[in-house]
Amino acid sequence: MKRHAYLTMLFLLGIGLLSACGGDRAEWSGEEARPAETVMQSGKLLPEQLPQALLQGQFERIHKQMSEEFSKSVTLQDLKELGQSFHNDIDSYLEPVRELTNGYEQWIWIDDKNKKGLLAVFDDQSTIHGLLLQPLAPHPETDGVFTQTAFAYPFAGEWYTYWGGTNVLYNYHYEHPGQRYAYDFVIVKDGASFAGDPGGNESYYAFGQDVLAPADGIVASVVNDIPDNAPGVETSTDQPAGNHIVIDHGNGEYSILAHFQRNSIRVQVGDKVVQGDVLGLCGNSGNSSEPHIHFQVSDRPDLAAGQSIRIQWAGNSDLKKGDTAAGHAGNNAS
Repeated sequence: MKRHAYLTMLFLLGIGLLSACGGDRAEWSGEEARPAETVMQSGKLLPEQLPQALLQGQFERIHKQMSEEFSKSVTLQDLKELGQSFHNDIDSYLEPVRELTNGYEQWIWIDDKNKKGLLAVFDDQSTIHGLLLQPLAPHPETDGVFTQTAFAYPFAGEWYTYWGGTNVLYNYHYEHPGQRYAYDFVIVKDGASFAGDPGGNESYYAFGQDVLAPADGIVASVVNDIPDNAPGVETSTDQPAGNHIVIDHGNGEYSILAHFQRNSIRVQVGDKVVQGDVLGLCGNSGNSSEPHIHFQVSDRPDLAAGQSIRIQWAGNSDLKKGDTAAGHAGNNAS
């Protein structure tokens, strides 16, 4: 899992970008969602008012609200030119995903056509430290194809969807066909995934939690001897999945569960598992910046060679970044 920070930098990609749940999705539009006088009120824009201000072309006001460093990197003219060209065919934005990351609030909006996205980073004074205008490239040829198997969540209790969904702002895996529909799950309490020393794995709520079989199947592959990383300091790019399990569910569907704690995996190749069986413990091995569960389904047992398949969740839920999912207790919980 990678955490992305967009701070005080200007990039030009595609159309151009400036960089530094659950329930029904409401729309904010330039005509209906918030009246102009609300956006134009004295004082700073609130984070939730940013899309409205962009749609109305209030670029000078937005630029004045940028941090000193960011506003030096991105001129008012830069903001105006990119903002106007980016929003020339956007009518409205959908309800945002909001999360707290390292003391900053990160807000993500997707437009009503699912073709463009907006990401902004604010501090607690509503100062804008980062802004990303992102063209989205959907993959309808695979977005509508789900697994035949209905999968349960690979955990017990409430976990937070840090990455997941069908665009690159919700899910950084999405641009890679082999991981396009992968999920990364962490446990969040009071807006943070850890308490105490952020440099210790034991400080993270997810570390050492049971990882469960998401469906019945036969264990096809196990790696169990890779050391756990120090959070935020090191990752293993040579073994990106770290300690992991591949389960063959039939129908050409293989679930891949990655980043287990070293020597915690309980199953062996050839074992039959039942949905809810404890497979091992959540860890921080492989290409991982903090303890979390990486879960995906592929058409082959090889992470590098397979193509990711969109997961049909039992109960027909459709998880995306920012959603909390509650799993059932495991069959042989530790």
